[in-house]
Amino acid sequence: MLLSGIIVFISIIHSSHEGWRDVLKDIKEKAKQKLRNQQSTKNYLGYDLSEYPGTNDHFRKLNKEKWDLYYECLKAQENNLGHHQSINPIAIAALESASVKLECGICLSPEDVNDMHKVEWHSGLKDETMLQPVELDEHILVSPVDKALMMYNLRLEQSGQYMCSLGQSLTSPYFLTVVKSFESNIDEVHPRTAKHGPYPKEDFLLPQHNLRLATGWGPWSPCSECGKIGKHHRYGFCVVQYYSGGSNKKRRARSIASKHLELLKLFPAGIPCTSHILPEDIKSLPDVRNRKDEIMIGFCQEKCKDEAVYEVKDANGNVLEQANNSAGIYSMLQGMPPAEPHIEKSLEYRKAHSDIVLSCPGNLNSETPIQWQIGQKIIIPELISKESNGRIFVGLTDRIHIKRALVSDSNIYSCWQHKELAGIVKLVVEKKLELHFNHHLMMLAMIVILFTFFWVFTKAFFGRKYARIKD
Repeated sequence: MLLSGIIVFISIIHSSHEGWRDVLKDIKEKAKQKLRNQQSTKNYLGYDLSEYPGTNDHFRKLNKEKWDLYYECLKAQENNLGHHQSINPIAIAALESASVKLECGICLSPEDVNDMHKVEWHSGLKDETMLQPVELDEHILVSPVDKALMMYNLRLEQSGQYMCSLGQSLTSPYFLTVVKSFESNIDEVHPRTAKHGPYPKEDFLLPQHNLRLATGWGPWSPCSECGKIGKHHRYGFCVVQYYSGGSNKKRRARSIASKHLELLKLFPAGIPCTSHILPEDIKSLPDVRNRKDEIMIGFCQEKCKDEAVYEVKDANGNVLEQANNSAGIYSMLQGMPPAEPHIEKSLEYRKAHSDIVLSCPGNLNSETPIQWQIGQKIIIPELISKESNGRIFVGLTDRIHIKRALVSDSNIYSCWQHKELAGIVKLVVEKKLELHFNHHLMMLAMIVILFTFFWVFTKAFFGRKYARIKD
């Protein structure tokens, strides 16, 4: 109905100098052509013809391919069942202010594809006992294509369990732990193809505990620049895995409870060393506690994306309308574009001579590395560290570190992703008057004041009593 109304409107505009008879004839021809195009792929009920192929060999082949893919998905799920014949859960970790994508692994049959909009995500945050529907916002989105849950600008309180469902069908639950990003807990490493190290840590076995320590690497982030050399990074989180080649139960160290080893068996990919679900007797082992997460930073070069232009064409292929989506212009036929995250701002009051760490308060729903500006000046990490003799530097996680802050460090700090503003921090460094008290001297002063008060009171009281006797 909406498309027919738009065709009517366009036809009237282009035929304003013609008679109504010609206009109506043109409309009828376009409506017939539109109906023929729809009938080529849809039946009269609006369903894809491959769902009811009849004797058409082409559509029967398409129908078979769809069902084959569905059965392949079911077979893959069956092969991934754990030793308890249950779906294996997945434990992951992510840094605060970073992002994570949780895949919805539901196998949809060709019959269920039309119900894909009914897929739901539920979460049970840390220490909660029940799952609740995930509340979507500008930083929590569900992909319209594969229904994956995409979470950007993560916060510590978002740690918990997440699960995708369609009716009675459920997927593997995710146990997400959002960890605070401290550069001191992260080691920078280089790819093994690099000439110089340090290189990523090798797997480390703890056979006496039936454990293996490994590193689970995430994907590379987008490049920080396009059309020229930029930087990208990827994080590697320490994970603990069950190691079946260890010592037998009699020789195994008793510091690890058997039920905790059974828990590890449920997670074939392992549990992150910082995960909130990792048992404390495992997390407290020196080798686990001392193994740091890793970050790999490399150079990259990407082509700048071409302008995305949306075109509206008629049945004959004639362009009726163009909309430059790259410039923020959209056609009414595209529907509402996704809302862009608003620019986050924060105000920081800090004391002079203290150490300050500034994090970007916003995120443009991207893992693109952050680029900072102070006022209108772009920060080049290598230069600002050299010019300040190491007093100001940009850390591994794209945060600004200021040692022994000065009043002159007060300024507007803005963070950018792909030349788009992501957040603003206004830093105010103040000199505060600090009074240092000598407790012994203070106690002596209090005793003198109390004694003086008592002496004055006593003298006044007895003086008044003496005056009454004399009268």
